[in-house]
Amino acid sequence: MTIDLPAPIKSAIEKGNAILFLGAGASYDALVSGQPTRIYADTVRDELANKFLGGAHRRRPLMTVADYARSEASLQKVQLCVRELFVDLGPADFHLTIPKFRWKAIVSTNYDLVIERAYVQCPERLQDLVPVTRDGEELEKALSGQNTVPYLKIHGCINNYSDPTVPLVLDSNEYAKFRKGRENLVRTFTEWATQSPVIFCGYSLGDENIKEILFDIGDASQYRDQYLYVDTAFDEIQTRYWLQRRIVPHQNTFANFLALIDHEIPTANRQLASLFSRGSLSISKWIPSHAKPSDALAQYLHEELLHVLPTVSGGRSTDAKAFYSGLDVSFDPIYAGFDVRRSLTDTILERAVLDTIPSTKPKLFLIKGYAGAGKSVVAKRVAIEASDFLDSPMVVWVQEGAVLRPELFMELQHLVQSRLFIFVDDIVEHADTFSRMVDAVFNANIPVTIIACVRTNELHIYGHAFLARKNVRDFELQDLEGAEILQLLEKLSEARILGPLGQYNIADREIFVQKFYDQQLLVALHEITYGDTFENIVVNEFEKILPRDAQQLYLDICTLHQCGVGVRAGLVSRICGYPISELDNMLSGPLSRVIRSVHDRRYRDIVFCSRHPEIARMVFALAIDDPEIRAHQLVRMLSKMDLDYSSDKKAFFELVRGKKLAELFDRKELALDVFAAAEKTSAPQGFLAHQRAVLELNHPTGNLDVALECLREAEVANKALGSRDVSLQHTKANLLRKRAQNSKTSLERERYRAEARGILKPQIGSRDDSYPEHLYGMILLDEIKDYFSNHCQVAGENGDAPSVLDEPIVRVINELTRLIEENLRKNPADGPMTLLRSDFLRRIGQHPRAIILLEKFHKINPANTSISRVLAEALSTSDGLDRGIEILKSAVLLSPSDMGANLAFAKLLMKQDEQANSPSIISYLRRSFSDGDTHYEARLLYGRACLLYGDLNQGKSEFEALRNVYINNRDRPIYPVELPNNGPKSYEGTVVNKEAGYCFVCSPELRFNAFSNPSYFSNSVWNLIDRGFPVRFSLAFSYRGPVAIDLELR
Repeated sequence: MTIDLPAPIKSAIEKGNAILFLGAGASYDALVSGQPTRIYADTVRDELANKFLGGAHRRRPLMTVADYARSEASLQKVQLCVRELFVDLGPADFHLTIPKFRWKAIVSTNYDLVIERAYVQCPERLQDLVPVTRDGEELEKALSGQNTVPYLKIHGCINNYSDPTVPLVLDSNEYAKFRKGRENLVRTFTEWATQSPVIFCGYSLGDENIKEILFDIGDASQYRDQYLYVDTAFDEIQTRYWLQRRIVPHQNTFANFLALIDHEIPTANRQLASLFSRGSLSISKWIPSHAKPSDALAQYLHEELLHVLPTVSGGRSTDAKAFYSGLDVSFDPIYAGFDVRRSLTDTILERAVLDTIPSTKPKLFLIKGYAGAGKSVVAKRVAIEASDFLDSPMVVWVQEGAVLRPELFMELQHLVQSRLFIFVDDIVEHADTFSRMVDAVFNANIPVTIIACVRTNELHIYGHAFLARKNVRDFELQDLEGAEILQLLEKLSEARILGPLGQYNIADREIFVQKFYDQQLLVALHEITYGDTFENIVVNEFEKILPRDAQQLYLDICTLHQCGVGVRAGLVSRICGYPISELDNMLSGPLSRVIRSVHDRRYRDIVFCSRHPEIARMVFALAIDDPEIRAHQLVRMLSKMDLDYSSDKKAFFELVRGKKLAELFDRKELALDVFAAAEKTSAPQGFLAHQRAVLELNHPTGNLDVALECLREAEVANKALGSRDVSLQHTKANLLRKRAQNSKTSLERERYRAEARGILKPQIGSRDDSYPEHLYGMILLDEIKDYFSNHCQVAGENGDAPSVLDEPIVRVINELTRLIEENLRKNPADGPMTLLRSDFLRRIGQHPRAIILLEKFHKINPANTSISRVLAEALSTSDGLDRGIEILKSAVLLSPSDMGANLAFAKLLMKQDEQANSPSIISYLRRSFSDGDTHYEARLLYGRACLLYGDLNQGKSEFEALRNVYINNRDRPIYPVELPNNGPKSYEGTVVNKEAGYCFVCSPELRFNAFSNPSYFSNSVWNLIDRGFPVRFSLAFSYRGPVAIDLELR
């Protein structure tokens, strides 16, 4: 028997790619009070028998004795006894050799603390050990740390002796009984073991638990690496047996094996720092000569950050078509000039870069836009040009798959001793860490500018934690402008993608231009490049992929990437059954034009992506036209996912969304098949029951009784975990609303609505969104609609005095009015609440009985300004504007300090005749807010009125104050200047100045200049205008100030 190490095993250890698997024998001769000690299974058995069974049954197996002991005493007492037996074990000298190597992972069935203590006691350790003892977030935290080694303790740890959810597995035969809570750990190990060699030490591979794991890996596979089995003796039969299974027997003790690798692998070859030089880092000229980056920062710059420079050295070949189709997302195409310089670029450079360089405060900017709008390309262009400014600021780009590490960013800023610019491509990719980084930078109060990209529709989901910051600014990327479209067409032509532009007549070019106006950029680029509809392009592309195995692999990746996450190579391998090497062959062959890959530091794995999540979504939607096959595809995915990885978890949760499945399958039983597969995983049962209820609520054949039962199951499951899901309560309230709508008696409707309101009321004002307020308002509106649809005589036939029976509905109207106004005061651009308000007023205006009733209540109680406002505004939506003004005039006379009444009165006066009523409008608007309060809409209208016909400087001051407040969609023009009963007022003026992406216009009728940008110009007028050109425009106002819209040449 040779004692030499196989070359592949030695190489894997040297590169830090080997997995060390430790059994009980690896802890033999660990020290207790300085003495070598061995604790055998029989030692544990005897200790348990003596302590809990009076010495009986000592001849029985450990598993049996442990069961008896737990029955006689308790699980916690047995585990405490085991802890006392092992807790004093410390590392021997040979154990201290383990930390001197880099390992991909260490896996163990031991529950002692020998390895943990070995790492603590070894100052020369190359990694930090992070134990992982249960399913959940521990694994990804261990993987995402810099220079950490995950230590999977699949049989538990004595540190958790008091936790009944992950009991110690005292015998391998007990694993099946106690696998709950650690199944994903074993799954993770088996996944890693197909990619890296495993070194088994101190273990018997005849153990049934290990045999099962080896079977899952596929121990006879010719694709995986050879494994090493370290043991003290092998005969010829054993040797042949293991060699046939690609496991190389290595006859040695564990201590001597460690001594052998320590001798044969030089220390310098094991160190990660040897892979790069701190002196060769590109940041060297940005830091003082006496300052040195730490090894951690040098590694971060080398692996996860890109130092952005104005130019790149070396002429790297760049494929234009790969860039325009979304396959090449690197900086190379930007350096090559394939991108179109968007007009927003100058705005970002001015406000986010030039204006912040002198500041010593942290700054946060967001580039937002729809999916496929080109946010990442603009951010890269901004980063490159920012790095070329006169004082050469330090600009870094967080690379795809990197982890945000705030402490290293702060170290980098301290080294450069000037403002640091950090670009983050997608905050959703870093949803769990981006807020922590922002908090760290702002709390440290250091000169750092963060510029991040985000989809507009995802901003409210992932951005609420930092959007309220006073310092945040955002830029919205709109559709391509006319000049940008023509420039892009020229670039496509130069890259021989479109063909010579000269061959197209003016009409054909206009068709191309119109595509960019009508479609999102991603879609338009594909349709122009490939000459077909986007849907046909995606389907034809899919159908042409050969062989069929590659086509299925593409579909698998798209199924998950549509959820916005990269797909781990280990997961793909498990789903399709191919080893990593075979996946590489497919990705470099038939899938090379549709799939890209990147190394993700959070998972220490390659992740695969389609060119864009929108493309992935269309592949899944269009390539599978049979609903049964689509359901089977989802079942395949769910059964293989490891929810300890955040990417798997996010995709899993998206794929089993009840509302999405209700839309995807017209046959509910197919959706139920998907849920059946999901329930076999380790997914939280409360979440699955909740989503099953959502399915029943939204599917055409849904059953509300089943939905209610599912919600009860979800509540029980969540309660067992000690959690309370507010979204579950929201769903329950929604279900009760639907039951009320379906009820045949008023008593039932009232009962269900009362219960729903009771659920929602505690949530109002406690969340970052308006979901509870909106649903609560919908329930109140349901009551109002029912009342005026069913009570035909109550409101109209009782003379001038309102009936006592009317009072409850008036209270409901009052409550809904206050709810809407309070919410819109805090967030004027809240879409759902704005629609609710519109629907509310429309419904009141549609019911003459409602108007009569409100008139009566107003007459006997004119001081009730809530009723007065609803009545007046409802009248103004029909033909009762003058009557509405009369009502609100009396309301503000009775309650002059009521801000809401003053605002409503001013708005009706504006609607009647803004110019004639201007002095009154200004007066009432000024009473509708106080300095420093949150009545932002009132403040905007007051500033608007001051600019138009009041104190000009005061108007400018009001908008200056509003610029420092975060308001959703604050750049959107609202409140246009209108003529009485004649639509928008038209102004004639000239262009004052024109920059790359915006301009200012003036008019003799105005005392100020109005901002505008290309999106507010008709057709291609933007390309034609210049300073001094005569224009005609309408005027509106955003929360930043006056905006010229609907511009055209005159």
